[in-house]
Amino acid sequence: MATIVLALPSSALAAPAITEFTSGNGPTDATAGPDGNVWFTETNANKIGRVTPAGTVTEFSTGLSSNAGLSGITLGPDGNLWFAENTKNRIGRITPLGAITEFSANISASSGPQDVVAGPDGNLWFTESNGNRIGRITPTGVVTEFPLGSNYSPYAITAGPDGNLWFTEQTSPGGIAKITTSGTITHFALAGDLPWGIAAGSDGNLWFTNTANNDQIDRISTAGTSLTRFTTGLTSNGVPLGITAGADGNLYFSEVVGAVGRITPLGAVTEFTAGLSHAPWGIASGPDGNIWFTEGAGNRVARLTVAPDATTSAALAVHYADATFTGIVIPRSQETTYQFDWGLTSAYGSTTAPASAGSGAAAVAVSAVIAGLAPSTTYHFRVVATNGAGTTLGTDQSFTTASLFVPPPTPVGLPPATRPVFGQSATIKTVSGTVLVGLPGRDDFLPLSAASTVPVGTTIDATAGTVRLTNARDRSGKLQTGKFWGGSFIVRQARGKKKAPTVLTLTAHMSCVKARHLSAVTPQKAGKTRQLWGRDNHGHFVTRGRSAVATVRGTVWFMRDTCAGTLVKVAQGSVSVRDLVKHRTVVVSAGRSYLARLQ
Repeated sequence: MATIVLALPSSALAAPAITEFTSGNGPTDATAGPDGNVWFTETNANKIGRVTPAGTVTEFSTGLSSNAGLSGITLGPDGNLWFAENTKNRIGRITPLGAITEFSANISASSGPQDVVAGPDGNLWFTESNGNRIGRITPTGVVTEFPLGSNYSPYAITAGPDGNLWFTEQTSPGGIAKITTSGTITHFALAGDLPWGIAAGSDGNLWFTNTANNDQIDRISTAGTSLTRFTTGLTSNGVPLGITAGADGNLYFSEVVGAVGRITPLGAVTEFTAGLSHAPWGIASGPDGNIWFTEGAGNRVARLTVAPDATTSAALAVHYADATFTGIVIPRSQETTYQFDWGLTSAYGSTTAPASAGSGAAAVAVSAVIAGLAPSTTYHFRVVATNGAGTTLGTDQSFTTASLFVPPPTPVGLPPATRPVFGQSATIKTVSGTVLVGLPGRDDFLPLSAASTVPVGTTIDATAGTVRLTNARDRSGKLQTGKFWGGSFIVRQARGKKKAPTVLTLTAHMSCVKARHLSAVTPQKAGKTRQLWGRDNHGHFVTRGRSAVATVRGTVWFMRDTCAGTLVKVAQGSVSVRDLVKHRTVVVSAGRSYLARLQ
């Protein structure tokens, strides 16, 4: 897997709130589920728990061995939850409906499985803390073990941004190690350290907690050659344990002293204690975009809210005196408002009235029409989103208004809606916001005011709205439907086969390369990114960027082209990503990202 690099918006981080929910006895580790809930292990109760975003807890134990010693849990590439049974030397699987299966074949006796994570190869990988091994288990339950040698005691494990698995070693001296998907192991000894939890950061490095010094968060590069230690802002003897990557690009960690901490990629630490009654332990980023953690001693699971995400998109419908500002906001399941700052410089000076972005977990396309602009003038703008956890500032965008005497294009109507033909046409309809359509062979874009069946090769600009696209998935004429928003794309589908995917190619002029396609909305300054959000219902859709192709079925996903490469981020389900540079395929599950880097 290539290094993950996210262009993070600045965020005025205000006051995240902690809310606790009563669980069963001894909750330990937690993970995001495929069903929009958070799943966790209960060591003392010997059960698997599930908590909804509203805090309703359900427990499952049928099919689970007694005194299993439940520890780590993760979402698997098959859409089930996988967990480790430390005392029974087993790996378990539980479906979203609660059916439990245990696997013990080829797991060594007294090996003590401790933590488990989904790997980039479509398998599950786990640590054997007593047996000094790393295990790999396929979704069908076939286990392979890889010996580390003596006296390593692997503990926590995570999927690294380099396509390897990284884990902590709790021996003296402790260390960090990695294992490739083919089983090659490299150790990085850290004298005097005792690493505990580990997570891949949005900056392309590995971050881990260090219990040897009791008040330290460390960062190590994927080459293992650069180690940075952070202590400023951490409570003395706070003992940080679990750590996870948040949806906002920061790392979050639990502390035995009774706090949840946040550390930015630059190392700035903030601790949160208000509303926390017991020491947190396992910690995970939830499907709702917030941080969830367990309180083993208090028999609780809890939620820490996170500030919204705000992405500024390109200006649309730019005329001599008005323009439409657009952006994407993710509310993180909290009531969120947005506004646009704008002006002649990046200092802005003017602000639109606040409007609601709702309180959901999914991305929302937002826009505002600004009138009274001066002709032939450059303006700057950004989207600003606010919820109870804070305010996030989108990145700056600029555009230049048209000359006063530019004649408008001759209006041409869009074709009427008919049944789409395989490999030839697709039916599109605006769901919300503003959607523009560029027919093949024409330079102008038309607003999509009613459903229309357009030919393959049509460019659709859904930067400021959401479009529903329906077409035939095969020669039998069976229809498929997907929703797309937040970007501009060309619709393509091959004709010469019995069945062919619908390919949506990102199209917008990028200043870092000589673009093959120009998004022919009104004239605007070239940006350094182009992007698209999509949601389908088990269709056969493919999004294509400069250096990656994402193939999906029944999921919510995001693709962004940058000057560094093509980023694919999955909000729900899983996506098969074909890296066009490295010529390999990677499965990306919900809550994870993959960057196919240009070389």
